[in-house]
Amino acid sequence: MKKNLLRDSISIAHNLKRKTKIFLLQDKTYFECIEDSISISSNLNKSANKLYILLDTNMSNEYQTIFETINDWFIHISKEDLEKPEKLSHKLKFKLDLVNSKIYHNGNNKNLISLTMAIVLDNNTIITTIGNPRTYLLKDGSLRQISEDQTRGWISYQKGQITKEELKINSNNKLMNALGYAEVNFQKPDIKIISNDSYDTLLLFNSKITDLLSDDKIQVISKNTSKEYLADKIIDEAANINNNRKLSTIIYTKVK
Repeated sequence: MKKNLLRDSISIAHNLKRKTKIFLLQDKTYFECIEDSISISSNLNKSANKLYILLDTNMSNEYQTIFETINDWFIHISKEDLEKPEKLSHKLKFKLDLVNSKIYHNGNNKNLISLTMAIVLDNNTIITTIGNPRTYLLKDGSLRQISEDQTRGWISYQKGQITKEELKINSNNKLMNALGYAEVNFQKPDIKIISNDSYDTLLLFNSKITDLLSDDKIQVISKNTSKEYLADKIIDEAANINNNRKLSTIIYTKVK
């Protein structure tokens, strides 16, 4: 269930036993897809700069479109542009607009796709979210959500009208953004540029995990589990509550 890359710095887990796929891009470079929701790629000019993508969807016929478009862009970014996170974030927004348009015009707008992704650069990390999967930061044992859900319920939460736990059962917690929307309805992704000093570990979850596990529970698990086994432990804890849901996570710990 777990695949470790770069020694113990990255761990991936999911509760569906599917084969790892390796995709070949036009210039004979590769990116790795672990089942149909997780992708990891390295930049050709700076191999330490990486892109992690986690999709949140039950639809598998468009995941390759998403992965190939975004990965092909990322791996060819120049060294100079890798040092300009603001510029990268604008180009990423354009690429996501393109992906959304492709999915919509392919007629696959009935099953919408959410995602959260992280571009880890030398000094900064770009966190991008569409829909309601989440990215968390873990620093000195303290956990905090860095992404913002693009849902109606999240707006109520920000206004103090409901608690974070009530989001899980709130009937109004509908998606406000997703890949597959008509262009006129597709909103700007939630994009944040953060310093790499602001975290020790990045945790990317699909929405099924955070529906089942509270932030407090995830923090307790993180404190009591070694990073090598953290992804598996979180999946196991969520699956113990409901194993009929697709659960996926990427956990990246900086090598010190």
